[in-house]
Amino acid sequence: MSQTLNPMTLPLEGHHLIEASAGTGKTWTIASLYLRLVLGIGGPQGQALRPRQILVLTFTRAATQELVDRIRSRLVQAWALFEGTAPPEQEADPFLTELLASVPEGAARREAAWRLEQAATGMDDAAVMTIDAWVQRLLGEHLLPAGQPGIAQLLESDEAWMLQAVRDYWRQQVYPLDTDAMQAVADVVASADELTEWLAPALKGSATPPAPPSDTLQGCLGAVAQHRAQILKALQSDWHRRADDIEAWFAACLQANPKTFNGNVLRDGLGTVKRWCDGIRAWSRGQSAWLEGVNTGKPEERRLRERLTPEGLLGLHNKANRPSDASGLPAWAADFERLVQGLDGLQHAHEALALHALGWVAGRLQQVKQERAAHTFDDLLAQALHGLTQSPEIGERLCRQYPAAMVDEFQDTSPTQLQLLHKVYRREHAEPHALLLIGDPK
Repeated sequence: MSQTLNPMTLPLEGHHLIEASAGTGKTWTIASLYLRLVLGIGGPQGQALRPRQILVLTFTRAATQELVDRIRSRLVQAWALFEGTAPPEQEADPFLTELLASVPEGAARREAAWRLEQAATGMDDAAVMTIDAWVQRLLGEHLLPAGQPGIAQLLESDEAWMLQAVRDYWRQQVYPLDTDAMQAVADVVASADELTEWLAPALKGSATPPAPPSDTLQGCLGAVAQHRAQILKALQSDWHRRADDIEAWFAACLQANPKTFNGNVLRDGLGTVKRWCDGIRAWSRGQSAWLEGVNTGKPEERRLRERLTPEGLLGLHNKANRPSDASGLPAWAADFERLVQGLDGLQHAHEALALHALGWVAGRLQQVKQERAAHTFDDLLAQALHGLTQSPEIGERLCRQYPAAMVDEFQDTSPTQLQLLHKVYRREHAEPHALLLIGDPK
């Protein structure tokens, strides 16, 4: 349940999403929560944390430096107030005043002042960094095997290498295709550049690269075509005759009551039904593929796959004439539903092409990067996520290293970055921790 944020009372244990738009004092809020963590006020088990134990993540180096400066300034202000040397304007700060009042006078307040002083002078070692820098540190300190060479090149983007790998794939795998296989590819993509655009999201978003294919694209597409042909032959049999049954049933219903069906769908009555059945006959004889969910053409033809199932037929009736259930419908309706399910289970050439190309290109790209010891930030992120998945105890160790974490500009995190955070700050961790996600809902 959402509620208005009070930086003095927000629980600093567990997972919390803080919505903060631009201009709402987001950095001020982060710094205020930082003060509470340093003093141990409401933090994980009331533990006072040092700057190196509070992980603050953002997305640019400029934002990192700004956060460090603002947090240090806030620590100095609070230290002066606790020491009794703050100027009048700081004594009137509502949050600092409430923070001061929460710590009893005497030894507790002197210890709090000392903690604030130590934190302010120790901000050069604070764990405030970009999320990419944190991932690199995580890999270097916890996941890279001893003796493994470091990163010779850190690439902002591998798009040029990716395009070259796809062009190699196009020359080696697509050019040699026979006419049928080439047409199957052309129905999906027309060039290597277009294939690159098609594959790029999967190549960038995959935490675990797919395995390179063991067969050529020609062999892969040939196997798919052969398997589809065998299944289609069984599915197509007898539907040219069943189309006659469909026409006869609709004709009988309309003869008994011309208002049986929704006139907005069957605008010309049996004329619409005849077009449906002619399409089924053409598909059954192998003259059309639109019933398989590809190259369907008109919207009317696309909707046919739903119209002739039991649920579709019930919906096709006018309310006044609608049967109470499917028991009174013809047997071919249930058979047609099974036909659609069988067609939906067919493997398509575009699926085979995607899997084959993705595995081949990912393998080539990985080979080139290994040869040049080069990585992108996405590569490092995927490597870190894979490492934490294989070794969850490392995530627990990181949670103990940074009992509290704040993620600034959370709306800019990728799904993989969020998965990585959840690998470290898992809700089921025995170790108490705080994960505060601060972002702009707009």
